[in-house]
Amino acid sequence: MTANAFADTNGHWAESAINKWSGEYGIIQGYDDGTFRPDKSITRGAFAGILDRFLHFRTPLPRTPSRIPPGPIGRMPS
Repeated sequence: MTANAFADTNGHWAESAINKWSGEYGIIQGYDDGTFRPDKSITRGAFAGILDRFLHFRTPLPRTPSRIPPGPIGRMPS
């Protein structure tokens, strides 16, 4: 992401993380006026929303071949 997602994060120490977590991941959101207010405390409700979006965030894992040979469960190979 080349541009800031919010009007008030330019030059902030967490600017790149804010842009990544809001733009790329969509987990954090700003205020309706286009600001993020990075130095302001958040409410428990706002944190709960972030946590909910984080827990539902999924990235597909690459499929790897199984190292367990096919066969009956519980039977050791000879």
